[in-house]
Amino acid sequence: MKQLVKILVIIVSLTGCEAILDCVLNVVPELPDKTFKVGHVDEFYYDDLLAGINNQPRDDDYDYYFDFPDNLPEGLIVYNDFRTVRFEGTPVTQGTYNFTINLKVKYKYPSYNIVDDTYDDGNLCLDETSNTYTIIIN
Repeated sequence: MKQLVKILVIIVSLTGCEAILDCVLNVVPELPDKTFKVGHVDEFYYDDLLAGINNQPRDDDYDYYFDFPDNLPEGLIVYNDFRTVRFEGTPVTQGTYNFTINLKVKYKYPSYNIVDDTYDDGNLCLDETSNTYTIIIN
């Protein structure tokens, strides 16, 4: 038990209490699990998803950088509008399209702490995530 306490003291002294607490609270970027609408060939399609920061009430204090999928139905385009990823267009080919979206976030308002020579990074445990999705076109 004493050994465990020593290890925890060393970790806290090296990383700071806030960093450990952020990971315990799971303060991480989040792409929601989502079932996209089923689309139809030659009919306009629209759906979207909203990214956020898990267990963080100030989701808008971060910049969101998305890596968009390559495997989308021909005729659909994907783009982001701040935290929202939008899929729209008129698909021309039937099929089931599986794709992954990668997300990286960065705190918009980093502040320098002169006492410990660090920057406030928005108190994230991790700064990136990904999720896999499917769009079906009939």
